[in-house]
Amino acid sequence: MQKRAKLVSVVIPTRNRQRDTIECLGSLFQVEYPHYEVIVVDNASTDGTAAAVRKAFPQVKLVENERDLWAAGGRNAGLKHARGDYIFFLDSDNILDGQCLRELVRFMESDPTLGIVGPKMYYYDEPTRICYAGADISLVTGKTTYVGLNQFDRGQYESARQTGHVPNAFLVSKKVIEAIGGFDESYVMFYEESDFAMRASKRGFKVIYCPKATVWHKVPPPVPGPFTTLGLGSSAYAYYAARNRVIYMKRHARLAAFLVFLVSFFPASIFFYAWHMLGLRRYDILKAYLKGSWDGLIYGITGRLRDRENRGKKHT
Repeated sequence: MQKRAKLVSVVIPTRNRQRDTIECLGSLFQVEYPHYEVIVVDNASTDGTAAAVRKAFPQVKLVENERDLWAAGGRNAGLKHARGDYIFFLDSDNILDGQCLRELVRFMESDPTLGIVGPKMYYYDEPTRICYAGADISLVTGKTTYVGLNQFDRGQYESARQTGHVPNAFLVSKKVIEAIGGFDESYVMFYEESDFAMRASKRGFKVIYCPKATVWHKVPPPVPGPFTTLGLGSSAYAYYAARNRVIYMKRHARLAAFLVFLVSFFPASIFFYAWHMLGLRRYDILKAYLKGSWDGLIYGITGRLRDRENRGKKHT
């Protein structure tokens, strides 16, 4: 008798992404995996996202939040409704390959020590250009390195490997949730996935990149030129990226390494980002980045966590 496939709970947080969410769900319901449920968490959208999901996909469990809980809170809200043996956290601006879920589950079940498994990720607008084939954060410099970033896929990343974290789309064993809980909502957004993976690793779970599973992510591919927003296209992104880098380092780096980071690499990163923002004349983003850096520094020195970003702002 054939063993029944384990239930996968797909949790998709979204806000004001009606078209993206519908397209994401369309690809999800084409995957070749026999046993999954879908939970969409609408973070108080104002563009009709919830109504569109309800109309197009009535089989979806729709969780409607009265306020924006952002990335970490949205995932945790969906997690409360998840019944699966595995939870697939998926951002709403992704398109899945038909074999993605099957390959992630197959790989997860190959080793009982696995806790988080993530796919190879491509740019949606450049379908053969890689945006993720693994990622690591240095616990000395605080720098995040994405393996394969911006390279065209010529088969150079076809081996599974242990990795630091997985952004955007990743399968999690229920055992991990039972061991460490959900996402730390103090991050709000940025570094919450890295923190989640690090806490899982500290409890003995492996975090793995699985190249046979693939998704396409709707983030802009690189634009030629001397200056770039470095992925921080809004004030909210800039604030939390700057602040949370320090929070993550203080919580996970050794004390000596954290002090080196704080007095050396952290100031250097501020100058680096400021140079790019000034070159683009994005003074709004620069202001938010400096504000986040200051709040991060306060946390690094005193342990007092501040959040001065207006959570009521529209974001995507």
